[in-house]
Amino acid sequence: MQLDRAIKGISGPVVVVDDSLMPPNFNALSSVALTAFFTLIDEDDNKLKLLIDVLGLDDEIGPGEAVDIAEQRASELWGFYASKKYTDLLAPLFSELESEYQSKRFRVDNLVKILTELCGVAPETFSSLGDARQALRSCAIAFVDYYASAEIDNDSAATSLHVEYKDALCAKYSFEGGDWPKLVFLISHALPPPAGLASFRQLTGIKSAFFYPLDKKFIEREYVARLIGNCIDQYPTSVQLSSYLDTVNNAIASASEVISSEIERLELHDLVALKSLRLDAESESVQSYLTWLVSEALAAKVRTTPELKVSLIPKQSPYIPIDGKLLPKSVLFELYSEIAAAPISNDEIDYLVMGDVFEVRQEAQSRRDLLLVIAPACDLMRCSADYDVMCVRGTLLDTSSDLSELLGKSYSFGKGQLVLKQIVGEGTVYSKISWDKKRICTIKRRDFDDRAAYVRFARLSEVFANEVKELALSHLARVGTPIDPSFSVALKALVRCKIKLSKDSAVEFSHDLSDKDFVSAILSMGREANADGDNSDSAPLQETILFSAQFHSWILDILNEEREKIQSDSGAGKFDRVMNFFGDPKNLRVISGRNIESGSIKIKYFPSADSIPEPGTGFEVWLTPYESA
Repeated sequence: MQLDRAIKGISGPVVVVDDSLMPPNFNALSSVALTAFFTLIDEDDNKLKLLIDVLGLDDEIGPGEAVDIAEQRASELWGFYASKKYTDLLAPLFSELESEYQSKRFRVDNLVKILTELCGVAPETFSSLGDARQALRSCAIAFVDYYASAEIDNDSAATSLHVEYKDALCAKYSFEGGDWPKLVFLISHALPPPAGLASFRQLTGIKSAFFYPLDKKFIEREYVARLIGNCIDQYPTSVQLSSYLDTVNNAIASASEVISSEIERLELHDLVALKSLRLDAESESVQSYLTWLVSEALAAKVRTTPELKVSLIPKQSPYIPIDGKLLPKSVLFELYSEIAAAPISNDEIDYLVMGDVFEVRQEAQSRRDLLLVIAPACDLMRCSADYDVMCVRGTLLDTSSDLSELLGKSYSFGKGQLVLKQIVGEGTVYSKISWDKKRICTIKRRDFDDRAAYVRFARLSEVFANEVKELALSHLARVGTPIDPSFSVALKALVRCKIKLSKDSAVEFSHDLSDKDFVSAILSMGREANADGDNSDSAPLQETILFSAQFHSWILDILNEEREKIQSDSGAGKFDRVMNFFGDPKNLRVISGRNIESGSIKIKYFPSADSIPEPGTGFEVWLTPYESA
């Protein structure tokens, strides 16, 4: 669906909400203004008579009393003044107030003018969220002031106010028989930092694909036109992704309702029959069997939902630049890690399950050794105390509360490795686990009863337990595992340039973007597309940098400024290669440390600013972890 068509096809497509659009505070009329107004009508009988006629007063009223009444009815007189009526009469009273008022709302008035030109229709304007609620529900684009009330003086209160109107901010507009998500632009002279914006979106429920922070200092026609143009270009892809997530969410809810209704139909005698006729013979408990059955039934119903069988996301979706104002999240990575391995307590349950992970506790042990149970599930249900339980040994490595610390440590899922997410105290920690397929061992079943020596703390899902088992036994080819979504780390940039153009000419500058209010890039682990489709694993995971749209815009502005300073006969070819590189949107994604333009462009991630090398020749972009204010 094209957003520009919706703008032209619905009523009230654009809404602007800003408290600076409120009428002036007439209590702020100064004594100087009132005195000047009094002097005017006191010295000019015609002006006094005009004021009496405008206000409908008695002809016998004197200048002093007329000024008092005019002060009380200032809002009425302001209406005449704002519409350019009785200007000579009212100018002494309102000129000072008008100057302050127009200065306060200059940026917003400019925004309204720009939007009118770009969209072909004047935006609906409101001075408060309360007044704008209905219009916000049905509009396609909303520009909303963060500090939408003069009484708000902190980020927490501002966010809380918007949460009260989350229903209107998240409401979809109707067009061509469908409901579509609106774009929400959060505007302010003092936007919160990326962490604050993340909290704002989480509490209001606005999806990042349709959310754009906009500093009022950037409200200029060229910038707003470029921003709106990018939004219109990206909107179809964003809608497709959002529609898919909504469909998945609805499918899960529907499947849960169906399973719940089936459980309500389940009778006690059904469980008795199941236990006596089948489970007892297999040494299986009713609880574990039903837990497995219900979870698999829920997953099966979600997978077979008809709506999810339709192609909702095109295979060749265009790339949407990341927004440097928003911090990356690792929701998909965390979901995947919980599928691979789930932490469980070392409780009183005495039975073993294939996939159980035990930590082997020994004195004077420097590393954390693990055992993964890979014995057949049916054998474990009925085994004796002398049964030799087959296991694979492994090691728990690199435990950290910060996902960024796992980058560069060859973390992965599959091929005997995974990341375990655990809750320790009130915090979350992540640990890399590596299984050694060459270290197969057997442990007597009775030995696992020693809970001090063998501490059960996790259980692998069936697919990952089977994969380690197949790797260890080498009976079959390895079981393929799903693609793991990497987590991301926000980055800030240090840009340095020292390019010699000729004997007497060079380009030199340095910019530290630490003080910028946007994230320059994000770092993640990525794999380049491989021309050999039959061997996708031949391309290793590498530190991959994705530059933000804000950085891209900033760097192009800087390069253009420097290019204008270069004389036409100075041999600007070297510098033009840098401009061409950053001018190509495909280069928003680069591999950290890769040789670019024969080494003349250097882009690399460093874990800390202390690791950044001394200035050299060429064009350098050094990236380090972003620190939220």
